Amino acid sequence: MLEADRILDLGPGAGEHGGRIVCYGTPAEVMAHPESSTGAWLAGRRSLPPLRASAGLLAPDRSSAERIALYGASEHNLKRLDIEIPLRRLVCLTGVSGSGKSTLVQNVLYPALQKAHGKPSDTPGAFERLEGAELIDAAVMIDQTPIGRTTRSNPASYVGAFDEIRARFAAEPEARLRRYTAGRSASIPAPAAAPRAAATASSTSRCSFSPTCTCVAANATAAAIVPRHCRFA
Repeated sequence: MLEADRILDLGPGAGEHGGRIVCYGTPAEVMAHPESSTGAWLAGRRSLPPLRASAGLLAPDRSSAERIALYGASEHNLKRLDIEIPLRRLVCLTGVSGSGKSTLVQNVLYPALQKAHGKPSDTPGAFERLEGAELIDAAVMIDQTPIGRTTRSNPASYVGAFDEIRARFAAEPEARLRRYTAGRSASIPAPAAAPRAAATASSTSRCSFSPTCTCVAANATAAAIVPRHCRFA
């Protein structure tokens, strides 16, 4: 947003509390506007509170100097980015869509680590230097590509990572207040989630050298519209 020529800020609140133009101008003008919530966040007048230890979140241990450093990453929309990733920690990379997360990890960092270990890989994206690759034995890329018959059969579901995540969400005070269980955030939809879709369905099959055959199922009763000369095994 700070790179924009002009910003149109709508508000002042969300939903029924918005609907009007709060301000329109350059990023500096929006940041200086007293009624702009967007400007307050951009200018730093508003910020998120620090994470609380009581929430079960631990601060990273910075006593270890072991880390992987990537300097001068400039592939696609990365602007000579320098990053340091501490080892023996769970490190998360976040950002809005199109900010360069996939480019940094998949196009630059991972191929660079593979090349440093003498393994076959695509040509890494533009960067200046990589440090700390010798501190790890290998780099493994795990994405959301299904490894089973369903789209939910990704590596995270196989190793049970989502079970721990759902349990953490269910243990939150607000979730307990609303009596949410871990199953509420499961990726398998409840049977009642789409009653209309379950009630009526249509399937079309094409037969060689014959008109199209259509089978319609409604309320668990199937009816087939099939030409007389169309045969099914």
